[in-house]
Amino acid sequence: MFDDVDSGWEKRVVSPEVFLSRIEPGMSIFLGTGVAPNPGPS
Repeated sequence: MFDDVDSGWEKRVVSPEVFLSRIEPGMSIFLGTGVAPNPGPS
């Protein structure tokens, strides 16, 4: 469907172990789901 879209992000995916190994005590982490409620009619 989206064959023309650059899929370079797939090369940057890392395992959870690699990600978690980079977290140090005191670091802040933002974890977002990208989901927002529907604002409804205006």
